[in-house]
Amino acid sequence: MNSKPQSDLSDFNAALARLKRSWQQGLLLRDGARLAGEAIVVLTIYGLADRLLALPDGVRIVLEIALAGAALTLAAARLSRVSRITDKQAAQRADSLLGSRRRAVLGAWELARWSAAAEAAGSGSGLTHFLIQRAIGLTNASLRRLKFKVCFPFAEIRRELKKVGW
Repeated sequence: MNSKPQSDLSDFNAALARLKRSWQQGLLLRDGARLAGEAIVVLTIYGLADRLLALPDGVRIVLEIALAGAALTLAAARLSRVSRITDKQAAQRADSLLGSRRRAVLGAWELARWSAAAEAAGSGSGLTHFLIQRAIGLTNASLRRLKFKVCFPFAEIRRELKKVGW
């Protein structure tokens, strides 16, 4: 195999990883804004309850520990969900951002996986490999058109910030 097809596959994987990373970073910001909004509401309710009910120190300490634990659990769950985004999901998002009804990026991702498995098993013809590499090469051009401004979920972050009132 010459270096051009390998370069196409490397470029494809790098572009997909870049899209996935920017998407994950945006989702983390969105979830952070959501968590901040939820914390503001919960702490406001807690403060009002403490003011109106004059909670004893022991109850206040237990509530504060419970609220901190709940916030950490929510943050960990959201971090876990964002970190589990797969390359397949990133390929689907790329197709969505590109408006691709043919799902070219997902198809190229699946072909790349199949090609790697076939290569490891020593099967597959030269024509098959050529066609796969060509499909990946054509998809690279589409992925290069996706800029950070398009990949990063600005609208979702803005929506969460508006809910919080920022």
